[in-house]
Amino acid sequence: MMVLIIGSRVISPQVVQSLRIRAASGVCTEAQVDMADPYFRRCNMDHYETGTRLCFTREAGYNAAGWWKNPDYDRCYHLSLSYRDPPTGESRPHDHDLSEKWCREFFGDAVRWIWTEPPHSDVGKRRDTWHFRLFCDPAWQPLKPRSEVYTRRFTPAEWLSWSDRQYMLGRAL
Repeated sequence: MMVLIIGSRVISPQVVQSLRIRAASGVCTEAQVDMADPYFRRCNMDHYETGTRLCFTREAGYNAAGWWKNPDYDRCYHLSLSYRDPPTGESRPHDHDLSEKWCREFFGDAVRWIWTEPPHSDVGKRRDTWHFRLFCDPAWQPLKPRSEVYTRRFTPAEWLSWSDRQYMLGRAL
């Protein structure tokens, strides 16, 4: 078994494999995001050697729920990474070099297709949690999405986003 060594920090493929297995045990939708949910608790891990807090999940429903118009963005693997001081558990600034190594371990050659997002929630900003998504086809195989999330080029003509529906109903957003 190969172990990736980064200075004195070690990333074990066993951590990645364990979280992949846990992620495969379920799927969440955007409407179901609840950190108290057993699926989310199962998909979280603290890696003491590197001070990394990881959350690796499978998510689906972005297009079906009306968030994004392009159906290529309906499902993804989602890796969230933040960093702590191992002895104290105190948050520390995001380690972008180490995040690159984690992403390469999780996503392999498909790392070039991941979507990277900085923190956006209050908790995420306090912990400097970054998000990495790899979009997938219906069989959970990585794909390179065609175009951007709001394109209608690949969407059925009758499909409406939530904002489209609100507009049709005469409701202000």
